[in-house]
Amino acid sequence: MLYTYCFLFSPEKTLSLPQGFKGDLQMIEKGAIAAVVEPNLPKAELEEDDQKLVQAVVHHDWVICELFRGLTVLPLRFGTYFRGEADLRSHLAAYEESYQQKLTALTGKVEVTLKLTPIPFSEEGSSSTAKGKAYLQAKKQRYQQQSNYQTQQQEALEKLQEEIKKTYPQLIHDEPKENTERFYLLIDSHSFSVFGEKMEQWKQFLSSWSIEISDPLPPYHFL
Repeated sequence: MLYTYCFLFSPEKTLSLPQGFKGDLQMIEKGAIAAVVEPNLPKAELEEDDQKLVQAVVHHDWVICELFRGLTVLPLRFGTYFRGEADLRSHLAAYEESYQQKLTALTGKVEVTLKLTPIPFSEEGSSSTAKGKAYLQAKKQRYQQQSNYQTQQQEALEKLQEEIKKTYPQLIHDEPKENTERFYLLIDSHSFSVFGEKMEQWKQFLSSWSIEISDPLPPYHFL
């Protein structure tokens, strides 16, 4: 079994590969495409130990990011195995043209993850000693303020998506997870600082959101 990290263009010269999870990494080439593999990484061994499994997941991403520093890569999902070298070479031969097209399209590109978490409506000053009709009126007013806040919050999110698309059309808006919105952008590697400048401008209408921007990443979501 060959544990496989990623595909890339067959290099013109020998590459210095990162260290594998348990042993040395190898490169297997077929035509214009190569695969970075770790030959002796038993699947069953990882699945039997939760701690080791987590470590292997982290190492998988680390290897891909190390290679991505100087190369265009097609990252594979954690846990991708091929039965052997012949099986892997057969796969590379069958999909050579497709992988070439993808690698060419991704050359000079990086993925950026943008996470936005809504800042809850503040209840400060909501306590009141009013009673009767005055209390009900204050409660109704507070509810309306909260509703307006949440509406403006959603409008700001939609405006952000529109603004991003104007400059960065390769955009994926993922389903919210744990109340956090996620955007994945594919941008030119040399324009990452420009994206940061644009985000500073967009933050002016995103005051009700907490924002987190990733470092440049391999194109996990654009394969």
